[in-house]
Amino acid sequence: MLDYDFLCGRGPSVKAIFSAQGEGRQFKVFFGKQEMFIPSVHSWEEVDQFDNVDTLINLASFRSASVVNKEAIVAKKFRQIFVIAEAIAERETREVIALAKQYDVSMF
Repeated sequence: MLDYDFLCGRGPSVKAIFSAQGEGRQFKVFFGKQEMFIPSVHSWEEVDQFDNVDTLINLASFRSASVVNKEAIVAKKFRQIFVIAEAIAERETREVIALAKQYDVSMF
């Protein structure tokens, strides 16, 4: 996502990384040739500290992708959720889609 932002000539659009690893951790990434740090958050409530966050890109593994999607939908923090994961069971996918419709969240 940061590479796309850089190539489009706009500023970084990634505000935070949701991670279960160490609290207060920051991830060092590159934006073009410049190094920058992206903070990690550990609960959906922490998302509120960032302005203009309405999209979640879920790169979780197939084992946790559905759980993360359901938690994010119920937290009511995002207008749209993009899921990039393999091997999610069809039943779980249907459950997530039904829940998203209930909470008026767009799933991609």
